[in-house]
Amino acid sequence: MDHLGSLPEPIEALQQSLQPYIKQRQQVETIRRTLALHLSQHVNPPLGDGELASRPLSLVHTNGLDTIPTVFRGLRKDYLRALRSNARAREEFAKASKAHRAKVLENQRLREKQQQSQDEIPNYESSTSLFLDVVKTKRQHEKLRILQDHVNILSRMPSATLDYIEHILALNDTSSLPRVPTELLASVSTSQKGNVDLVELVAQLEKSVFRAKLQLKREQTLLARIRNETDAPAKSSPAQKFQALAATRNELINWIETELSKAGETENEDSNKESEYQVKGRDYMENRISMVAAQYNRYLKARQALIIVAAGQTVQQPPAEPDHMDDSARKGALKNMGTALDVSSYYIENLMSLANEQKSTIQLKSHFTISFSKQLKELGYALDRLTHESHLLPTYPMTELAQQGKRLEAAASFAEETTKHEKPDSSSRARVWVFAAKSATNATNNAVLASLEDGEAAISEALQHLQALKFVLGTDSAQSHDGQVVNTNIWSILDGNLGAIKSEE
Repeated sequence: MDHLGSLPEPIEALQQSLQPYIKQRQQVETIRRTLALHLSQHVNPPLGDGELASRPLSLVHTNGLDTIPTVFRGLRKDYLRALRSNARAREEFAKASKAHRAKVLENQRLREKQQQSQDEIPNYESSTSLFLDVVKTKRQHEKLRILQDHVNILSRMPSATLDYIEHILALNDTSSLPRVPTELLASVSTSQKGNVDLVELVAQLEKSVFRAKLQLKREQTLLARIRNETDAPAKSSPAQKFQALAATRNELINWIETELSKAGETENEDSNKESEYQVKGRDYMENRISMVAAQYNRYLKARQALIIVAAGQTVQQPPAEPDHMDDSARKGALKNMGTALDVSSYYIENLMSLANEQKSTIQLKSHFTISFSKQLKELGYALDRLTHESHLLPTYPMTELAQQGKRLEAAASFAEETTKHEKPDSSSRARVWVFAAKSATNATNNAVLASLEDGEAAISEALQHLQALKFVLGTDSAQSHDGQVVNTNIWSILDGNLGAIKSEE
């Protein structure tokens, strides 16, 4: 190790760091043998002859696996059996693969021989059929191209040009073609299922496409015609519109008047009931009549009891008359019944008069209802017309808070109580106009007050400017202590004193 002194310092440091790992050759071989022996003892312990560690299956010799020695037991015996079955399976696989490879090669050779024999014999039929197929496809392509060109030309041509054939208008008056019977179509479809011709299918598709385009054109022209007819009434003059609206309004008013007049008449109600009875049947009518009669009888009994109570008498059940009642008692009972009937007749007459008055009141109420409804309708028409013509409502609309306040403050009007079929917003629409008028008045007053304030401010400012101008020019007059007006003009001392000033100089 004396030669280390002549080496550079980095190499010396590296050698010193690797010194524990550098061994001599004999020592290294000894270490390898020791490690190999140790590994062989742990992996595959010696069986007497000193075998090495187990090799992989691909490196195991299968010559001595036919018989398993009796020395091996347990896991080693199972391993040898599995190894023997693996070796047999590998041998069978190798044999099968060789046979398959030989069969494939033989088939390939036979195929090559057949191909060579077919190439040597020319096939004139196949070449002719191919040529005919090519010619047919070219002709079909040419037909389709020509048809597509014509369809494109027809689709680009507008219907307003003179050279365009209006076939749609010509076919409008003609009747539609009759439908083909389903039995015939079914027979044709079943007969053609075996051999389908592509040429016929293409022709049918072309016809269906052309038919669909014709149908689309026809529907477009029909839609344009309907739009023109529907848009034509919109071009009428305003006078015609006003006349039509007036006629419609009058007819509507007349119809409402007739319907309302029928409401107060009992004869129309009876006729309506009779018509209902006729519709529903005789049995239902008889049942209804019996029910009404029973109700009317109960009403008469209750009315009679009410009259008797009003006369100051109590309603009592008549006691059962004994057989031994004498004639004087019977005469007294008959007399009491006669007085009761005399008293009840007076009240019946009064009730009849009250019923007549109530009937007249109801008729008068219905008349008032009809008249008020007419007036409400006229008012509604007038408000609608004014709403469309006026610019006041859009400028001053009624807010929701104002509407709620009006609803809380306002009480139910007579029109709202008497009629139920009219629109209940007539008073609210009038309130909208009142609110708009008040808002316009308030806005005008505010504008006038604002303009007056601006005018007063401008006048006061002008007076101040005039006062300042007078002060600057010296034209304002001031009062002395004696109460006399003294002129404070700065040029007053020069009036008539110019000569005196010159003499003093």
